[in-house]
Amino acid sequence: MKFPFRLWTIFTGILLASAVLFAGQTARLTLLTEPPGCAVQIDSSWIGYSPIQDLALTPGTYSIRVFAPASGIWNLQDRQFRLTLRPGQDTTISIRFVPLVFINSIPPGAFLLQDTTTVGLTPLYLPFYEYRGKQLTLKKSGYEPYTFVLNDSTPFSVRLTRKAGFVEKQRPPLLRIWPRTHTRAKFALLGSTVLTHWLAFYFKNIADERYNRYLSTADPDLIDRYWRETRKYDRLTDITLAISYTSLAVFIYMVIWH
Repeated sequence: MKFPFRLWTIFTGILLASAVLFAGQTARLTLLTEPPGCAVQIDSSWIGYSPIQDLALTPGTYSIRVFAPASGIWNLQDRQFRLTLRPGQDTTISIRFVPLVFINSIPPGAFLLQDTTTVGLTPLYLPFYEYRGKQLTLKKSGYEPYTFVLNDSTPFSVRLTRKAGFVEKQRPPLLRIWPRTHTRAKFALLGSTVLTHWLAFYFKNIADERYNRYLSTADPDLIDRYWRETRKYDRLTDITLAISYTSLAVFIYMVIWH
């Protein structure tokens, strides 16, 4: 049985019209990144890795997030933006992740300057392409300035030279009870904190138990006894808690100062 030519023409026309109508109701997105291989997420869906070519999407507003490459230091942040696509619209977006270079000084906390402009405080990351070939200076009070030219993106660290006669600030005398680098002292303080806190919990339980007996007994002698014991264990709880918190405070001070 032959298919009538007229019906075939009508059928083909319907297909072509549907295709044109459907094409007019979609939008297309191309997303390019430098470097390539960046993960792309649209709304809550993972799309793949850049470059994303000619992606068909329903017209509307989308939240697009592009993740920097996992290998290497780039910009330490991802790019996120909202994009509205209209029917039949072809949109191309290019995103460039700029590699950063790590700058540090020993000791840290030096000002990094380009000419007379302060760039930041070490340690810090710099956009490599922006500062490549430029002369930079590290300055810190009590140390000789150090000037260098940023030629490559490898991490850069320099030990600053102390000025003659400069003496570093020392810890306040009252806080020199424990050597800040003494590992045994730190472990002793941590152990003291844990032990005294456990003892405070133990004494508190005994005090509560004696107080419950005090409330439930009718014997005058026992009332006196349970009340004395309640007060005794309450005092022991307060003392051990005070020791525990003091040990913890000194331990935290030593760790943070170090």
